[in-house]
Amino acid sequence: MTLNTLRIEPHIIETGSIGNRIMWKIWIDDKKVTDTCYPFMPNDTGIELNSYVEFPQWGYGDGHVVVRSKQGYVFWIEVVIGAIYDTDIQMMISDDSYVKVFLLNKYGQQVKQAHFESTKIKADSLEQIHSESSLLLPLTQRDISVLLKNNYPISFHETAIYREPKSSTDTTGTIILRRMGIAINNSSEFTIVDPPEKSVELRIGLDEAEFTETIWHIGKVNEQFAIYFEQKPSFPVWLQSLEFDKVLSQESFVKDL
Repeated sequence: MTLNTLRIEPHIIETGSIGNRIMWKIWIDDKKVTDTCYPFMPNDTGIELNSYVEFPQWGYGDGHVVVRSKQGYVFWIEVVIGAIYDTDIQMMISDDSYVKVFLLNKYGQQVKQAHFESTKIKADSLEQIHSESSLLLPLTQRDISVLLKNNYPISFHETAIYREPKSSTDTTGTIILRRMGIAINNSSEFTIVDPPEKSVELRIGLDEAEFTETIWHIGKVNEQFAIYFEQKPSFPVWLQSLEFDKVLSQESFVKDL
């Protein structure tokens, strides 16, 4: 499970034509992602991380993320277009769009604290750029399914070349990749859960142009299987689904969980 950290630091950007502006520096996991983000609100559904400094108008910058919430978490989902008012995430993401996740309460506190710190700075203007909706939207079941399918190994029947732990009936990993792909497609309900006390790691090597692996962590929470998809696909929290149970209950490598 990958909970990300967010840090916001208000500062002044000097412009020649419209005066000094307060903008936010933002770090995710101690990596600076922007110096030029106009202030946003805790419930904004979209954020423009790299704004056009001299023209505080939504859509003129780049580095857009949509913001969603589910079960006490806030998700930042990178999108490839500026006009992100559409609620269909599938229409906005690319093959390598990232997903970051923060604790909801802490996220709200950090954004509010950044606004408070901004009021201490003397500047000509404290502009805010908002997405069209001011109500934080939920991360839907379909959103999760779309994000899981986004970078799922498509040609797994041709590219799976090994798997660890090994299975005497499925040495390449093809079968579990196919079954799990069907499970993701058929799942109508995903539940976010806390990490299990113990888990096993499944790796499947993929013979692609640039060699990659699927990396999944599998455990049990309340006697039901839970999966953290670290890579191929990537999703930052542990998930449960009845469809996952149907697949994993047939796998011998989970018998000791």
